[in-house]
This record gives sequence, C-alpha cells and structure tokens, in this order.
Amino acid sequence: MFDSGRLKARFSDGRQRGRAFSAAPKLCFQTASACRYGIIAPFFKTTLLIKDTPMLLPEQVKELIAAVVPCEHIEVEGDGHHFFAVIVSSAFEGKARLARHRLIKDGLAEKLASNELHALSVSVAATPAEWAAKNA
Repeated sequence: MFDSGRLKARFSDGRQRGRAFSAAPKLCFQTASACRYGIIAPFFKTTLLIKDTPMLLPEQVKELIAAVVPCEHIEVEGDGHHFFAVIVSSAFEGKARLARHRLIKDGLAEKLASNELHALSVSVAATPAEWAAKNA
C-alpha cells in the first residue's frame, strides 16, 4: 500500500515545494514536484492495483441504458471503462439537454458509483424527431 508518511517527511522541511498532498489517502500531486522527488511512480502503481474492476462491453452498456429509458436508437463505443453514447428516446420529449443527461446518469448511478462503469459521456441525447431532422 502507499506510504503517506514518506510523503510527509519529504515535504515537511520548510522549503516551498508546492502542495504535495491534502490529506491521506486522497493525494493531490503537483506534477513538477512529483516527478522531481520520484513519488509519481508509486502513486500510479497504487492506482493501477486499486482499479481492478471488471470491464464492460459496449453491448452491456447498451442494455444498461435501455433498462433506464425506452430507446429507439442507441450507439455505444468504448474501451471497457470509458464509453461514449448516442441515445434517441421519446422519453426526452420536453426535457432540456441537462435533464436528459441526468435522466441517464441517475438511472446508472449504482454502476457509476461502484466504478463498474467508470465514465459515460452522452454525446447525443435526442428525441426521435430531432434525430430524424439531424440525419435528414
């Protein structure tokens, strides 16, 4: 595990070196300081070890979105943790863009909170009429 005591010893000698951390275990590195003192490598090792969640397929994300709102059209691309979605649904009628995105994100809140679905960017959230006009 990551030794935050080592960080405190390196950055508590009184010289101005920028902010190395705010509070353990949440670390806020300033890139120049982190590289200079050789502490960036252990941080990334720890991050990679912690991030051991199962990867999702785009088809699985499509199913998750379809369970949240009835969709006429869904396109999902991604690498297993970061996904980009185009969603066309009549459930978006009368809703602003932000409300459409919140509808999707609130429905997937459990998956996002557990980090199983790390990041979902809703590229397009359109009604069927908007989608038809855009693709005409």
